[in-house]
Amino acid sequence: MEAGRHRRYTTRDLQALQHMQSLVAAGTPPAMAAATVRAAQQSAPQTSDSADQLMVPYDWRALVTVVSTAPRRVDTATAVDLLQDAFEQHGVVRTWQQLCLPAMAAISEPSADDAECIEAEHLLSWAIQASLHQAVPVAPPRENQAAAVLLACPAGEQHTLAMEAVRAALTEIGTASRVLGANVPTDALVSAAARVEISAALLWAQTSRTARVGALRALRAHLDTLVAAGPGWDPERLPNGVQQATNLPDAIDLLTRGHQ
Repeated sequence: MEAGRHRRYTTRDLQALQHMQSLVAAGTPPAMAAATVRAAQQSAPQTSDSADQLMVPYDWRALVTVVSTAPRRVDTATAVDLLQDAFEQHGVVRTWQQLCLPAMAAISEPSADDAECIEAEHLLSWAIQASLHQAVPVAPPRENQAAAVLLACPAGEQHTLAMEAVRAALTEIGTASRVLGANVPTDALVSAAARVEISAALLWAQTSRTARVGALRALRAHLDTLVAAGPGWDPERLPNGVQQATNLPDAIDLLTRGHQ
C-alpha cells in the first residue's frame, strides 16, 4: 500500500481481526492477542497474490460481525476503515443494505436499555456517517446541473444517518442535493423549497411523534415529487401525491425518477 492511500482489506486481514477479537473476548490482553495473531500469520503459508487481493466486502456476513463488534471495544478506527472500503468498492446502496443495516441490527440485539449497547450504537452511527463523508464527499454544485433534491428532517427529528446515506447515494449517481439536516421547522422547509431550484424532496421521520403530516402538506404545494421516508410515517395518513420509501433503493428511485 502506498503512503497516504486508503487501506484495502483482504480476507487475510479480516481473519486476523476476527482471531484477535476472539482472543480479547476470552480475556487475553489486547497487546498479547495482537502478538499472537501476528505470530500465527507469520507461520501460516502465504496465499497467492490473486487470492490475497480478494476484498473482504464480498464476505458480508463476516464483515458485519467485525463492524458491529468494533464499537463495543470503542474501536471506531477499524469500523470507519472497513466501512469506507466497502462504500468505495460496492457503492452506497449495496453497502447500506448489506452491511450498515445488519450491523446496526446486530449491535441493538442485547438490550435497548443497556448503556453499553447505546454507546456502541452511537459510535457505529458516527463511524457510518464519517465513512460516508470520506468515501462520497459532498460535491459542489456543477454548472448547468439540474435542480437539486432537498433532504431534511421535520421539527423535532434528530436522526439524520439515513438521510446522509440518501445524500451519498444521490451524489454517487451525479444527482445534486441540498441537506437541511435535523429538526427543520415547516416554514424553513417551505422557504428553502421556494428559494432554491428543487426537483424533489425527502423528509425522514424516525417516530410517529416527529412524522409531521403538516410539513408534507406544506411542501406538497411546491413540489411534484415528495417522499416520506423512515418508520415514523403512517401510510394511511400521507397526503395525496406523497410517496413513501421503505428502504434506500426505493428512496433513490422515487427521488430521481424522471430527473436523471
